[in-house]
Amino acid sequence: MRAFAVEPGARLLNVYEALFKGWNVTIPGGICYSVGIGGHIAGGGYGLLSRAHGLTVDHLYAVEVVVVDAAQHVRTVVATRDSADPNRDLWWAHAGGGGGNFGVVTKYWFRSAGATGTEPSAQLVSPPSTVLVSAVEFPWDQVTETAFTRLLNNSATGMWPTVRRPRRTPA
Repeated sequence: MRAFAVEPGARLLNVYEALFKGWNVTIPGGICYSVGIGGHIAGGGYGLLSRAHGLTVDHLYAVEVVVVDAAQHVRTVVATRDSADPNRDLWWAHAGGGGGNFGVVTKYWFRSAGATGTEPSAQLVSPPSTVLVSAVEFPWDQVTETAFTRLLNNSATGMWPTVRRPRRTPA
């Protein structure tokens, strides 16, 4: 399929690391590293690179789904975004439809729209040259309503308590 196969239980961190180290590519997924990709994809897959590269499902090429047909027979179906695929509606349902009402996903394949050739490094988007990751932790049992309000206000204005900026007074 000229695409990267990922099983739904794979954690985002493991997917990003494998794609980056193996082929210097990525998907524009979320920042919660411990989330399984299956849950992330079901919701569309918004992340820090989405403004530049769209949602993760925009790079979903195919999905393997165990379904129950009208005769109550269980079967595995592979659906792709190819317009000639007779199962394309099933792919479309997994391209951000969410809810998990379309069967049990057993595999995803990722390849960016417009990707050409057979070189794996040309099948997905390139990661940024640098990434800055920051994490903040709070002892929630010690956070008062006043402190929480201050935290929200500081977060909204970019004024973190540990950052000391000169106060400006109106002229």
